[in-house]
Amino acid sequence: MALQFILGNSGSGKTYYIHQKIVELSNQDPKKNFLIIVPEQFTMQTQRELVDMQMHHSIMNIDILSFKRLAYRVFDELGSFCYQVLEETGKNLILRRIAQEKADELTVLKKNMTKMGYIDEVKSLISELAQYNIMPMQLAEAAERLPEGSFSYKLKDVLTMYQGFLDFLEGRFVTAEEVLELLIDVADQSEILRNSVIVFDGFTGFTPIQNRLINELLKTAEDIYVTVTIDVRENFYHCMGAHELFAMSKKMIRSLQKMADELHIPVTDPIVLAHHKNSRFKQSEALFFLEQNLFRSRGDQYDLKEGQTDISIYSLKNPREELQYIAREIERLVRNGQYRYKDIAIVCGDLQGYANLMSPKLMVLGGVMVAYGAVSLFNTYVASITGLYIAFIILFLAVLFWYGYEVSRAMKKYF
Repeated sequence: MALQFILGNSGSGKTYYIHQKIVELSNQDPKKNFLIIVPEQFTMQTQRELVDMQMHHSIMNIDILSFKRLAYRVFDELGSFCYQVLEETGKNLILRRIAQEKADELTVLKKNMTKMGYIDEVKSLISELAQYNIMPMQLAEAAERLPEGSFSYKLKDVLTMYQGFLDFLEGRFVTAEEVLELLIDVADQSEILRNSVIVFDGFTGFTPIQNRLINELLKTAEDIYVTVTIDVRENFYHCMGAHELFAMSKKMIRSLQKMADELHIPVTDPIVLAHHKNSRFKQSEALFFLEQNLFRSRGDQYDLKEGQTDISIYSLKNPREELQYIAREIERLVRNGQYRYKDIAIVCGDLQGYANLMSPKLMVLGGVMVAYGAVSLFNTYVASITGLYIAFIILFLAVLFWYGYEVSRAMKKYF
């Protein structure tokens, strides 16, 4: 049993390296289980990349899972899961009922509970408290230590909602956050996990519950690999404080090392990957310079070359014109064949402010991009899911009409 880190800058090839290594190991030992744990949104993408990388374009003993999917995979193996998992919509309905039942106990939050989206915010807060294993008793102790005031009243209201939520669930449902706790209890019984090789890729850190699960996996698995994004010029094992750019990465390294030491599991020398000719940013000097110097205090400067358009800044009169420009630019890039919708991401700092100004054209484009996996951070503020899919259907029908109903040709061209 051993733990090993794969360290490197963003775009240095950490994921490619570990994928290649796992494919080679899986070919050498077809009977061993190889598990690659990634964030939920990357499971399909990772699976596709590994299938393309495998010689025969098939992966028989490699599973790409998220934490949640890993739990269900083990439960299916053991036949030990007999709980009903409460989904997000169910949480909202239960919290709305609790808010009505406990309206007389609420103080500051009472008047906000009827506002659109407020229950969803309370649900997110309760989910985060559960993820970090913070129980009502701890909230009650914190509220008692606070002086009388708005914040202490809010905390007591959150405590009321949290306790009411847990009381309602008891003996009826489990939440998605509790699924990992159930997995921890049965991890040592799983043949899938026993003597397997496990990779954690794409994480900037782990919650306390995830750390507890990793602690169990260290006892069970044969080898564990963890990719960590960190500047190779940094000291990997020394952190001066939370203000550091890679403080979360260093905290993750330190916590996993401590875990391994307590279990007397060796930590092998890390694989440190520097940028090379095939790195993600090597084709663009400007982006490479940005990756090397963004939020650093080195004070280096980049001399912009004539005709360089890798990084462009546009100033427009108002948010509406910004959105119109984005819509035109996306349409141009896709029509020219330079990109597909899935290659384009929109990152927005003020979701709600821009959502009200969205033009129908950008809503259509946003629908296609979301439907095909682009990282669109307009999120639910842009339009409802129903609206996005209606927009997508309208655009796709228009594309089919343009190409004479040749579905395969239209899909290849745009998606």
